[in-house]
Formats: sequence, structure tokens, C-alpha cells
Amino acid sequence: MELLPTRASYPDGDSVAIEVRGADGRGGDVVVRRLGDEVLRTRYDGSGTIVLGWLPAATYGVELVVDSESARTAVEVTADGRARLRYGFVVDYSPGRELAGVSDLVRRLHLTDIQFYDWAYRHADLLGGGEEYRDALDQPISLATVAALAQTVRDAGARALGYAAVYAVGPDEWPTWKHDALLQATGEPYALGDFLFVLDPASPDWLASFTTQLAESVDRVGFDGFHLC
Repeated sequence: MELLPTRASYPDGDSVAIEVRGADGRGGDVVVRRLGDEVLRTRYDGSGTIVLGWLPAATYGVELVVDSESARTAVEVTADGRARLRYGFVVDYSPGRELAGVSDLVRRLHLTDIQFYDWAYRHADLLGGGEEYRDALDQPISLATVAALAQTVRDAGARALGYAAVYAVGPDEWPTWKHDALLQATGEPYALGDFLFVLDPASPDWLASFTTQLAESVDRVGFDGFHLC
């Protein structure tokens, strides 16, 4: 038997609900505790969902006892969704990938923010690959999968953050941007091998291009923000 909150975190004022798995339609007793003190006791009717309704902003432990079995989970109700950051990652954007496991993980671990690592076509050309492409490390990417994952993360109560590198470009884009390179004393550009070449992140033309691409990514994919590095 397993309990999963319907959201990783609940905004203050929202109704709190818990998904019940493995109880096979049996009812039971529900106890909600705050720092070990009982604050609510109710009855689960076997419907598959425990509806707790409104709870004051705080964190709570929830226990369900069905016959001789018990299961526990926790919920967070918060007036400030950015007050506590619990970070996770997704890295697989292949066409048709399964999404339910991501939703379960976000809710089970109460994750608030999910970084979409290496989702873009290239570091300096985020959306240039079309609907399906191979990324800079030759991994298969479907933009439809990226968008579906972003929606899945939001539905689970977390924020979808696209990874984007503000500091470097790849070899294909290097000729276009090498005038903005950060140079060593020898005049050679700083680089991570031959994979990424480091730019001045404050260069106006680079910032104009980069921020435009970020805005387009929000519109196209549905990100809530970005993890910039």
C-alpha cells in the first residue's frame, strides 16, 4: 500500500488530497500530524483518494491504517512556493518516453523544481533542431516530449526549469561568436577541450541573442524558468 500526495507542494488555500494505491478498495482510518501532534482524524472510504481539504500553511505527516496495514506520506502547504527548494532532474527526452514515473517521483520526493538538463539543440541555438534532433552529445530529443514533461512537472506541483549555458558556445557556433571570447594572456580562448568555447556573458550581442532564445523557449516548451550556468 502506498500514499502519494496529488501535488509535491500545495499553495496555501488549496485543498489537500492524497492518492491511495494498493488498498484494493478497502477503507481505513487517516491521521494527520504536525510535529507529532495529531491535528486531524478522518475516515478513508476506499475510493482511491483521501481528501483532507484546507490545512493551514505547515508541513504534515499523513498515515493511513487499513486492517493491519499502514502507509505514510507527508504534505507541505506553503504561502511561498519559493521558500524551500527541493531540486530534481530529468535527462531523457526521447520520442514517446513514459511520463508517469516522473510525476510519481516529483510527488513522492516532494520536489519543487525540476531541471531539464541538456534538452536544447545546441548551447547557442536552443531551438534550432526542429521538432526532433540529436543534441550536442548525440542524444535523441523530441520537443514534444520536453513540452509534455514540463506539463507533467507542473501538474505534479513543481516548476520546470530549462538548463541553459550563458557562458559558452559549441564548435559549430564558435565562428559566429568568437569575437565575444574570453581570452587567456596568450590570446588563446578559454575552452573546455574542443567541446565548448567560453564567451564573455556580459557581451551585449550575445545577451540579446541568448535572452531572445530563452523567451522563445518559454513560449514553445512551457518552461517556468531556467537553470543558468
